[in-house]
Amino acid sequence: MRLTPLEKRAVNSPSHARRTSAVARGLLEHVALPPQPRCLEIGCGQGALTRLLVEHLDARVIATDFDPDQLALAGERLGDLGDRVTLQVVDARSLPFEDGQFDAVFSFGVMHHIHGGWRAVVAEVARVLKSTGVFVFTDFYLPAWSNWLVRALFPRFDQLEYGPLCRSLEERGLAVTYQAWEPHALGFLRYGKAVAQRRETARSFLMRPLSIESGDDRGPDGEVRFGGMTGQSDRGDRSVVYRPIGVIHTPHVEPSKTPIQPRYAAGTRGTAEVFPEFEAGLADIDGFSHVVLLYHLHRAKGAGLTVVPYLDNTPRGVFATRAPSRPNPIGMSVVRLIRRDGRMLHIENVDILDGTPLLDIKPHIARFGIGEPVRSGWQEGIDEETANRRGRRDAG
Repeated sequence: MRLTPLEKRAVNSPSHARRTSAVARGLLEHVALPPQPRCLEIGCGQGALTRLLVEHLDARVIATDFDPDQLALAGERLGDLGDRVTLQVVDARSLPFEDGQFDAVFSFGVMHHIHGGWRAVVAEVARVLKSTGVFVFTDFYLPAWSNWLVRALFPRFDQLEYGPLCRSLEERGLAVTYQAWEPHALGFLRYGKAVAQRRETARSFLMRPLSIESGDDRGPDGEVRFGGMTGQSDRGDRSVVYRPIGVIHTPHVEPSKTPIQPRYAAGTRGTAEVFPEFEAGLADIDGFSHVVLLYHLHRAKGAGLTVVPYLDNTPRGVFATRAPSRPNPIGMSVVRLIRRDGRMLHIENVDILDGTPLLDIKPHIARFGIGEPVRSGWQEGIDEETANRRGRRDAG
C-alpha cells in the first residue's frame, strides 16, 4: 500500500533518516553477518537504511518499495553507491526472488501498512532467507482490544499484534532472538524492534556455553554474539560452564533506566521463554504465585572487588552488595507468576533487562524463608525515600 502525502513527508524527512540509522545500528549489534552480506530491504523509503548497510557492512543490497515515487527518491539519494545497490518496485507479499537468496532481510515500519498482508510478508521473508539468514524488523503493535478503535480511526492500519506475529514467525521456522520496546505518543501503540533467525540457528546462538567472565559483547573472532555470550568454555580445572534454558523478554532495554530490584519494578510485566527441550520441567509450576529466576547478567561490565552500590555513595565490597558487575555475573529475581502459556511464563514485577539469558527457575516457597530477624548491614542507614528513588532509577 502506498503512503499518504502526510506519511511521505514524515518518512522522507532528515529526522526520520537519522532515526532509522540509529535504530539499525542498535539492532545490528545483535546480528552476526558474513563479509559482504547480501541483503534485502522491504520498503526502502528514502534509502537511509540501505546506505548504512552498504557503508558499514560493505553489503550488497536490493532495496525495494511498492511506491515507484519512493524508489525514485531513493535512487537519487543512493546514486553514489553504484552497483552495490539495486532498486526494484516490489510487492512484499510476493517477492520475485528465488528461495534462500539473502543473508538478511530488513523491514522497518512496513508491515502495518500492508493491509491484511503481513502474514504473507512473513512467509515470503522466510522463503528468501538463507539457512543462516536473519530477519531484522521494526513495527507498531496493537493490543487486541483496540481492534474496533483502530478500524474506526485508522482504516489503512493493519491489525498487527506481537503475539500472532511471533506465532507466524515460528510457523515459518523463525525464532525471535532479540526484542526491545519503546512507548508511542498514542498510549495503546507500542514500537517494537526485533531480530529473528532460523530456529536451529537461533537455538545454537542462544545455547552457546556462557563464559564465567563478562564485559565485551564480541566473541574472540570479532562477531557480535547474542546477549554478549561467548563460546569460551576451556578455562582449566576450575571452569564452570552453563547453558541457558531460555531467554527473558522485558520492556527494559537500557541498564541505566532499569529498576534494581523487583520491589522497585512493581507492575512491570515480561515473559520468561523456556527452550523446547526444557519445557517438561515446567510441569506443576502453575501452582506457585512467585518464582525465582536465575540469569546471566549479560551486559554487566568488568568486575572489581569493590563497587559503589546504587543505593549508596560509599565503596563497598562487591559481596556485600547486589551490584551486577561481579566476578561471576549471576542475577536473581523473585517475580510474580501470572500464568504459564506453554513454554512462556508470564511474569510481573520484572527488574531484568530484555534479552537476558535464563539459567534456572525455582519456585518461591514461603515456608523456606529465614523465619528469624535479619540484619541488613550498611543498607540499614539508607532511608526509604532514597531507596525508592534510586531503586526505581528515578532522576535525582
